[in-house]
Amino acid sequence: MSPMTFEPSPSDKEELLTDHLPYEFEMMLDALRTLPRLPGIEQSRNLETVVIHARGLVYFFLYNERETGWKEKDAIPKDFLKEGETWKASEWSKDKKVWSEAKDFDLNKLPNLKMVNDNSSQEMAHLSYKRVPSDKVKTEWNLLGIVSEMFGVMRNFESKCKEECTEELKRVISDADVLFGMIKEERSKKTSEVKVPLAGDYSSSHEVTFGTSTIRIFSAVVGTSMTSGTVVRTKRTT
Repeated sequence: MSPMTFEPSPSDKEELLTDHLPYEFEMMLDALRTLPRLPGIEQSRNLETVVIHARGLVYFFLYNERETGWKEKDAIPKDFLKEGETWKASEWSKDKKVWSEAKDFDLNKLPNLKMVNDNSSQEMAHLSYKRVPSDKVKTEWNLLGIVSEMFGVMRNFESKCKEECTEELKRVISDADVLFGMIKEERSKKTSEVKVPLAGDYSSSHEVTFGTSTIRIFSAVVGTSMTSGTVVRTKRTT
């Protein structure tokens, strides 16, 4: 007989959906919003905040079913769906070495979140030899792309959730809407009078469909000036 699979209680599900899950996305938004105003090592701190919190959400959204063993207490999207709703995410083929296509969370259409999935463990979460030599070409993280792709996933997920538990999700999604609206405003006015707390060239973008929603993904990275455009991990120099 196989061991019984863990099943979270209704109160556990409610707390996770109303508190912990929105917190992950809110941390990404706040780190992105304040990034350009920070010097080198502090900018690296915000870079890692975006990537590590994105990593937790990527792993969450990749679950189609609850796993057994040490992962059995990980939350999965299915825990929070309205009756009749489904969640389908990409699955990794060990034979073909590719991710499958999926309706709700397709890593083939989300290059920045795929990069988080592929690179964050060894380059940030674990002390890995992939980080050396230190003078090698460093990974350039498209933070705006990461956050805007996750925004699309979150909005699609929220539309499928039980409505009594989505107030906080709606709030952080609204915050993201405001942030991206400010970016669009900056690009349309092209004037220094628009005080947007971000930097970089956001004119490049593409559309991705999540379920029944289509989201415009900004593909530029965030930098410390209107011309730099890249974010890499840096060391303290003094």
